Amino acid sequence: MIKKLFIIVLLSLISNNLFASDKIIISLVINNEPITNLDILNEVNYLIALNTSIKNLDKKEILSIAKDSLIKEKVKELELTKHFDLNEENKYVDNILKNIFSNLNLNNKD
Repeated sequence: MIKKLFIIVLLSLISNNLFASDKIIISLVINNEPITNLDILNEVNYLIALNTSIKNLDKKEILSIAKDSLIKEKVKELELTKHFDLNEENKYVDNILKNIFSNLNLNNKD
């Protein structure tokens, strides 16, 4: 009896969690690298953080800009990985990131 109750509760929690979350859809694939709708929404937030005037644009236009930005970013990343190790630490890049974080009033990368 307790096992049946436990299974019912567990299944209801799992199903509620699945229905509550947004569906993640692969919007584009670039060189076997997927770009999802969640990636596009994160890019929208990133672009708005860099330039708040983007909020004034139409929603479709913002999504189009974010999608184009992700495509360019993915292509650049793929080309750079052919010639450089992107996981290697670089003091120059770290200083640039610190400047960006301070301009956005952020304390760290997280």
